[in-house]
Amino acid sequence: MKWQIAWIAFIAACVLAFGWLIYAYFADLVLARSTAEGLEIIAPNRNLLDVLWPLVVAGALGSAIPAWSFIVWIFLRLRDEEREDERQRLKTALETAQQQLASAQAEAAAHQQGREWALRQREAALTQAERQVQQRQRQAEQAQQEAARQIEAAQARAEAAELRAQRATSAFHRVKRKSLLTGHLNPPTRT
Repeated sequence: MKWQIAWIAFIAACVLAFGWLIYAYFADLVLARSTAEGLEIIAPNRNLLDVLWPLVVAGALGSAIPAWSFIVWIFLRLRDEEREDERQRLKTALETAQQQLASAQAEAAAHQQGREWALRQREAALTQAERQVQQRQRQAEQAQQEAARQIEAAQARAEAAELRAQRATSAFHRVKRKSLLTGHLNPPTRT
């Protein structure tokens, strides 16, 4: 979870840093052109920022959405790998327990003609091994159920993230259309 928060903070810091750099670059910028009479100012620095801020916001959103999608993809991939590792550990533990049970049963069969006390001790070991196997099987079933719940939750989060991405894309297109319409309907005036 820490690395995910670090990624989110890194992206936010990048957006803020690049936004500040863009602002610093355009803050003192004045658009002018040469005319026969001299130099004519087309847009002073404040008017230029008033015109360009939707583009800066659109650029920030356009860079944040793919980054957020990448973070969600990495998060889901790592979660799947962790689940697979857990399944593999449970499978190995179950196989080990089954091997222990098989070896205990083989020892009991080989020493069946021994003393009554030794037989009781081995039967107790078998019972304990069977209990461990049953306990591990229950743990494996619980882990499988938990993994299924986590997969469903991850799928729900992925669907929610996809819906948010679609909404953000739609909002971006609306802002873009609005800025294009505003640019065509209100041509810049000369001062």
